Amino acid sequence: MIQTTDIIFVLSGGSGNTDPNKALGGDPSSHQITPGLNNLFNDLTDTQTQQGYTDYRCFYIFNNSATDNFFNTAIWIESVTEGSGSIFLGINTQNDVQQIVVTGTITGGYLNIIYEGNTVRWDWSADLAMWGFNLQVSLNSLPILSGVSVAASQLGQTATFQVAFQGEDGSRFQPVLAHSDISTLSGCTGVTVGKIISGSPINVIADTIDVPTTPPTGINFTQPSYPSPIVLGTLRNTEGFPVWVQRVIEAGAGAVPNAGFVVRYKGTPLS
Repeated sequence: MIQTTDIIFVLSGGSGNTDPNKALGGDPSSHQITPGLNNLFNDLTDTQTQQGYTDYRCFYIFNNSATDNFFNTAIWIESVTEGSGSIFLGINTQNDVQQIVVTGTITGGYLNIIYEGNTVRWDWSADLAMWGFNLQVSLNSLPILSGVSVAASQLGQTATFQVAFQGEDGSRFQPVLAHSDISTLSGCTGVTVGKIISGSPINVIADTIDVPTTPPTGINFTQPSYPSPIVLGTLRNTEGFPVWVQRVIEAGAGAVPNAGFVVRYKGTPLS
């Protein structure tokens, strides 16, 4: 079962980075963020607080357990110390969608589909919808999958199957599905697999910004709360994801001692 100590917050900026001021994206650091002052943002100067200032940092959250998954996860801003400005989190969530295209006049048989080294049998059906449903059932039969949805369409001798990883399998960069020798599928002349959408943020490496005041490209910032958190699904053992933080100081705010904020992350530690 997941323990409190299994969920760790680390800086970005590369594996050896220990400087919060250099936590500007890129690979995760091995340095954990511990309680204390200036553990993510530095103090602001009088000029910055008088003129207004916006800057960014990036950290990662990891499930450091060697064996257990963290289910039903969500993240939000718990509190912001008065005078600390406005705090926003940047986490882009989208589900991974892949496409399997089968060509030929199929008359019977099956394909073996491979996900993370696990092989499942996908039986053909003359009914296109049932053929797609067979793939959905096969993938969801794996212990590590439960939210796969498959939509099927056909044009001539080409059948297309869109595989969406949703629910507890969503918000994750998924490995591309693979397949076995097509000789087991009678009449098949070819099978191709590719991505339509790359999932995020789990298993994604953040882009790097050059200086703390440069907005990270393509990141949408929001203010999630406990009643309305950012929902991420399952964080499997050893997996992690990047979190961008935007700090906005209004002009004339003035310096505040011990400014800061608290981010909370929760999930279900099933045994």
